[in-house]
Amino acid sequence: MNRLCRWICLRLKLKPTIMKKLFPSPKARTLAVVFTVVLSTTIPGCKKQTTATENKMEILTAGTWRLTAFTIYTITGQSDVYATYPDCRKDDYRHFNEGGTVEINEGPSQCNSTDPQSQSMQWKFLNQYQTRIEINGEEYMVDRLENNEFRISTPSSAYSNQKVMLFNR
Repeated sequence: MNRLCRWICLRLKLKPTIMKKLFPSPKARTLAVVFTVVLSTTIPGCKKQTTATENKMEILTAGTWRLTAFTIYTITGQSDVYATYPDCRKDDYRHFNEGGTVEINEGPSQCNSTDPQSQSMQWKFLNQYQTRIEINGEEYMVDRLENNEFRISTPSSAYSNQKVMLFNR
């Protein structure tokens, strides 16, 4: 304990006699030592906390997204739309830009050679919590947005079909 007390005195640029004057009892010195150790180990670890909404924007715009599942749910059942896509459509990817545009790229294989390689659409978050998104005029709920997974769905109701799309990196 004496060594630790000396170390703290050196760290705080205090003379050991001052430490004894400030904390006359060994118990008080022990508490001071523990407090200093705890404080010195927690303060360097502090960093600016980012909000969940900042993280969502960063995650969405950080790279490209490839559609890996597209299902439509109806009153009578569900339909796997993605399974009907040709391979040339399954390699398409999307890149969301912070400026509000999303680039949809045909990927390595184009279905029609006369189609442009990429096209742009508009997108924006619809609320401050970034749980709703509009892409090319269509509104979706953001069900999941993590580093490697982005899942959106259309709002469901008893009178309409629900689309659910899953994108991965």
